[in-house]
Amino acid sequence: MRFFMVILFFSSLLFGVEFRVGKGTYRSEFKILDFMDYDVSYDTLVFGVSIPRAEIAKNIFFYGDFDYHTSDSRKSTIYFNNIVANYDFPVVGSVNDKANDILRMSPVDGDFEGLGFDLNFGFGYDLFKNDNSYLAIAINSGASLPTISAKNIRQKAEFAYKMIKKWDLDVGTYKIGPSLRGEMKIDDLFEIYSSVGFGFQKAYIDSDLFKSSVDSKGSYTNFDIGFRISPSKLPKNLKLTFGYIYKKWSVESVDVNLYNFFEVDVMRPFEMDLSSGYGYVGIEYRF
Repeated sequence: MRFFMVILFFSSLLFGVEFRVGKGTYRSEFKILDFMDYDVSYDTLVFGVSIPRAEIAKNIFFYGDFDYHTSDSRKSTIYFNNIVANYDFPVVGSVNDKANDILRMSPVDGDFEGLGFDLNFGFGYDLFKNDNSYLAIAINSGASLPTISAKNIRQKAEFAYKMIKKWDLDVGTYKIGPSLRGEMKIDDLFEIYSSVGFGFQKAYIDSDLFKSSVDSKGSYTNFDIGFRISPSKLPKNLKLTFGYIYKKWSVESVDVNLYNFFEVDVMRPFEMDLSSGYGYVGIEYRF
């Protein structure tokens, strides 16, 4: 990961770089069937560095971007199914067979926040190109490492408090897939650009909620649209940018072991969706 960040940095020195800041929303949805349900949206502030296009050969270019997300602390409620206090676990047999008999839903309030970074890089090939515009197909790759944490949790029950103290999630995804990228120059002042991509990702989730870390497969989508302005009072190679970005990461259902919270091994299907949407402003300098 650090290797690609170094490449991004030195490429910016050779071709040019865009610095941007954005503000929008960050949403995390997290569910363990018959055990936990969490859905919180945050206000997010995003700091980004981007190489929009760095030509390395005829009709072939490199691009990359790095975004760091921070969020506010949002008061919200997480719902989980608490174990009935007087339930006797079977010596033989599966707890899963009688989940509805031993669990009751309980709300727990707390302060939740999310942060982390998203890195994308890839190589593109021009399907069409002239002096004013281009349309290209690219192979996009990268990684996302968000963290979701819970603080100031109210103790509703001994089990709930034990669970929620161990709730923090560290998520990592590595992705690859196709992308379409394009740009069109309207006049000497305005340029419009856009990109859309989707693909597959390998994800891992690490938390004391589980008996061990979880490896899973999933998917991602991203969309970016914006425009550049070249004010006459600014140097020719300096431009202002305005745009909007939407990204979504989905983790497919897998089984997680909840042995930490039961007296026997209990498996539950796990699902997670993370998404962000934000508008941004930036300044781009090309050598």
